Amino acid sequence: MKINKEKISAFFNRISPTLEKIGENKYLQTIMAAMMALLGPIILGSIAILISVYTAKFKITSLSNILSAISTVTIGSMALYLAFLMAKFLVHNFLNGKDDGTAAGIISLMSFLIMTPLGSIVSKKTTVAAIPSTWLSSQGVFSAMIIGLIVGRMYIYINQHGWTIKMPSSVPPMVSQAFASLIPGLVIGSIFGILSFLFSVSPFGSFHQMVFTLIQQPLKGIGGSIWAMILISLLMQILWFFGIHGTNVLLPLVTPQSGFQWMSKILMLFQRDTCLQTLLV
Repeated sequence: MKINKEKISAFFNRISPTLEKIGENKYLQTIMAAMMALLGPIILGSIAILISVYTAKFKITSLSNILSAISTVTIGSMALYLAFLMAKFLVHNFLNGKDDGTAAGIISLMSFLIMTPLGSIVSKKTTVAAIPSTWLSSQGVFSAMIIGLIVGRMYIYINQHGWTIKMPSSVPPMVSQAFASLIPGLVIGSIFGILSFLFSVSPFGSFHQMVFTLIQQPLKGIGGSIWAMILISLLMQILWFFGIHGTNVLLPLVTPQSGFQWMSKILMLFQRDTCLQTLLV
């Protein structure tokens, strides 16, 4: 069968404006920026896990504990960082740099923690409340993204409607910015507090569990397969061939699920599988 190159080229020329608009979408740009900002902690956590192989072999317990802590607060806490970064970059993108989004990021992080159910550790003498690390790692990535985007939009809405405390121009900027974020913080925090209660009495038990059960879990079989990764890479190269930024178009759509899922699986297997560790030692 002959392949008509002109028809293929014409087809891509027709869809090129649509794909470019997708790539310029502020929500997708926010996701991309947040993922790129996570690169540093991810690399640090990966290096810590690799070095821990040698510390375990030579039984350097004190250093192993430090490396374990580093991997826990980097790769094991990705959802926390995403909750902050999503709201921060969304506000920055929509308000065209008039607000750097830091206040929105802090409110988003607060909202994420409000929606996270507390656990408890029972010792011989007392019971200590604790935040389960389950929802701070890759399992909480989707809910962190959703919360970050919702909080970002709410913050933008409140800001654009002027529902903020405005201070005189003589007041230092850091003070006026702190007061400007008071009402958004109170409103958004209260709403998420109510939502957290409603989800706690639902069959799911928490917002994170609902997102994981209804969205993240079903997508595992699709986005996490090797064939899906091959198809995504192929589509990126095809788009690049026709002059479309394939990475900008597709990466924000697939990284939250397939990227974090594969990375978490590989690092988990590496930590547990002595055969893999032996290859490096």
